Amino acid sequence: MEGDTTGTGIGIGIPPSPSGKQAMKQLKGDLEAADAAIRGLAFASNGAAKTDAPSNSSKTTDFPGSAVGVPANTASSLPISAVGLPIVDAINGINSSQQDRTVTEVAPVRDTPDRERSNNNEGLAVAAPVTDDPRDIEHARPVIPANEVELEEKRKQRNFWIAIGILTAVAVIAFLVIALSALKEKESISLVPKEESQSNLSDDTGNATSTPPKLPQDILTALLPAYTLPKIELDYAPQARAFKWVAEDPNFASYSDKRLQQRFALATFYYSTNGESWGPDWLNITQHECQWDFFMPDGFNYNRVRGPDRYELQFIDGPCVPLGYNSSNTNMPGGGEYPDDYLYLTLWRQEVTGIIPPEITMLTSLKLVQLDYTTMGGPIPTILTNLTGLRELHVFNTAFTGTIPTELALLTELRTLSIGGTEEIRGTLPSEFGRLSNIQVLQIGESGVTGTIPLEYSGLRPLLFQLYQNRLSGTIPTELGLMSTVEWIMLERNDFTGTVPSELGALEKAMLIYLHENDLSGTIATELGLLTSTMRQIYLHTNSLTGTIPTELGQLSEIFWRLRFDSNNLTGTIPSELGACSLLHSFGVHNNMLTGIIPPEVAALPRMEYFRASNNNLSGMFPREFLLDTGSKMIQFWLEHSSISGSIPTEVGKWTKLVQFRVSGNNLTGRIPSELGTSSKLKIFHAESNLLTGQIPSEIGNITTLKEFSVGDNRLTGTVPRECGFLVTDGALTLLNLTNNDGLFGTIPDSVCSIYDDPSLINILEFDCGILCGCHCPCENVSALALQNGVVVAPGKAGQH
Repeated sequence: MEGDTTGTGIGIGIPPSPSGKQAMKQLKGDLEAADAAIRGLAFASNGAAKTDAPSNSSKTTDFPGSAVGVPANTASSLPISAVGLPIVDAINGINSSQQDRTVTEVAPVRDTPDRERSNNNEGLAVAAPVTDDPRDIEHARPVIPANEVELEEKRKQRNFWIAIGILTAVAVIAFLVIALSALKEKESISLVPKEESQSNLSDDTGNATSTPPKLPQDILTALLPAYTLPKIELDYAPQARAFKWVAEDPNFASYSDKRLQQRFALATFYYSTNGESWGPDWLNITQHECQWDFFMPDGFNYNRVRGPDRYELQFIDGPCVPLGYNSSNTNMPGGGEYPDDYLYLTLWRQEVTGIIPPEITMLTSLKLVQLDYTTMGGPIPTILTNLTGLRELHVFNTAFTGTIPTELALLTELRTLSIGGTEEIRGTLPSEFGRLSNIQVLQIGESGVTGTIPLEYSGLRPLLFQLYQNRLSGTIPTELGLMSTVEWIMLERNDFTGTVPSELGALEKAMLIYLHENDLSGTIATELGLLTSTMRQIYLHTNSLTGTIPTELGQLSEIFWRLRFDSNNLTGTIPSELGACSLLHSFGVHNNMLTGIIPPEVAALPRMEYFRASNNNLSGMFPREFLLDTGSKMIQFWLEHSSISGSIPTEVGKWTKLVQFRVSGNNLTGRIPSELGTSSKLKIFHAESNLLTGQIPSEIGNITTLKEFSVGDNRLTGTVPRECGFLVTDGALTLLNLTNNDGLFGTIPDSVCSIYDDPSLINILEFDCGILCGCHCPCENVSALALQNGVVVAPGKAGQH
């Protein structure tokens, strides 16, 4: 049967990918089986063609890879290679477009001479002549009908393409297995350390080569920021010295990348800041960097501000938090191992000079930088803003200069910012700091900063708001009353004008308000008496305040510690209501225009240590209430230049903590208590310009701590006790005033004259030469000297009375 026969594409199911060796073994077996099958098909086809196929109706079949048609009966009797179908070529030549092949019919072959057939069929096999050799005689085969021949031909072609499909599928599977194996091997190589991966390379011949690992210098260079790379090429740059130190560390290979960066940054800081003078134990290659010297201020362990939520760490005993540290137990420092995080760079009060190198930002885990009381200089570096996790920055009392960088407002995690301590910090307060929403301590003080307080600061919620001792001016913003969390407001020693804002009375958590040494005017806001739950200290002294002391302050009852209204223009009396403040231990109202008596309720306050009411118009008797429980605690007692009468109580000698006793310029009478001789801490005794009588007690000579003894302008009598000489030889006396006491006579003890021996001190010896002699007042010329000078003073110190 004549016609076209079309091969059908065969779908092959791909099994799961075997391993590489299994795939190759399976491929080899499949190739051998396919080759045998094709050879068997060819042999069977050859026999059928010779017995059944007519000579004038031969078919030609286009085999993959062949360029010409080959008679079926010829092709089937030839080896595969003879018809252009070697197995490898068959595999390479088959693609998806070649799955269907067509068997075409060709013209019958004419019976032509051998030469003509040879010319017309060039390239085809030539039949050999029939010989008598029995081996060349074909054996008889069964006769197959013509239609069955055609079916058999189709079957053979179908089987052939099935074999080719199987071979193709096996080849594809093998390729995928090999590709996946190569990919997995590449991934495993990428996980090998840099040193090992270099040793697994091969040369062009496939032989394994041994490449040495990367040098420490190469590894370290890859970890450094771009701005550092040029500096490590400069021999004497801190970065170059740090690079050499880290790269030559014999433990280099044991460090993680982060620790390499960390040690390089610390070494750069060391070499940039004269580390040889402050950090002899730094750069110790046998120690973890967390074990190097740590200089933290005493008591600076995050307990400065109370409360568990104000600082997450309550214990700092080194630059790192040891592994195993338990934050709930502040007495447990943790184990001896450390993580790779350097947290606290603190060099408080060390001889740190130079500038902060930019490499400090490589310490990406830093939470605290403490450089107070060092001599580091230059501008405050803005590169610090790269320390995004920084919570505390302390650069107070240093040699830094210039303006305060506004970029510091980018440190949104900042809890504490402390800048100042030098007049070289200038400019204005950055309004951008109003965005520091997490700030708890804002300290900018003792600097040359000018301008006003930005209104943006009213949105802050700090605990400590300290802008003291600058050159700030303008009024104190009433909006500060919105700082609901503030505990300390310190605005003293500036040039603020205006009044004390009554809105400060809304600060329910305020414990301390310092507004002293400004130019504030008006009255004291009575609203301050509303701060009854927390208030401890109010300092409004050295301003221009007028009016009276609010009686509402008595409502501060049991929590009030210190009240200072001195050096103003206050009038009226001292409110007796203040006697309700049972914890009040410091009361200062001197240098005002107060009148009346000292209320007994105030004099009887049991914890009073500092009572200063000098230079007013107070009157009345010396309050006996001071002699109660108060006496054992009194340190300073100032009641000068008023109109106080009475005598100095002998009980004053029992004030064992007394350091200063000033009662000059009053109307006191009586004797100087000999009981003062038991005072072990008294340094200053001023009772001049009173009406005191009697002799100078010899017991005064027992007060070896006494530096100033002034009893001039009284009515004292007798001689000067020789024990007073002990105040010079065994003590610290630098001032002795005995002038205008007409009843004194005799000679000044020679030991007292040695007060002149140290001319570097402001040593003053005052007495009447007309009555007393000695020292530089010769007794034979007493009258002449008295008329000429009035008093005798140390040589070269005339006028220092």
